Amino acid sequence: MKDSEATQPTIIEDPTTAGVIGAPEFDVTIIPFRDEAKNRTFFKATGDVKGALEKIAANYPVGSRTVLESIKNCRSMIWLLKGGK
Repeated sequence: MKDSEATQPTIIEDPTTAGVIGAPEFDVTIIPFRDEAKNRTFFKATGDVKGALEKIAANYPVGSRTVLESIKNCRSMIWLLKGGK
């Protein structure tokens, strides 16, 4: 993998997926951004996204409360970027 590929964020459309891989157990940072042309909020995931997805596929133990809080946080980001609408 080239260094430029390693630093490119992964774009995630689904807040649930963003929330799960954004849980503290995974080394991934989630940053929301708004695409005004599409009137949608997406998430940029940076860090070890591939590793997080592999751990999830392998049923890596993550606390349910931790995951639910992370998902709630991502959904709240959508609301904030929309300006509370």
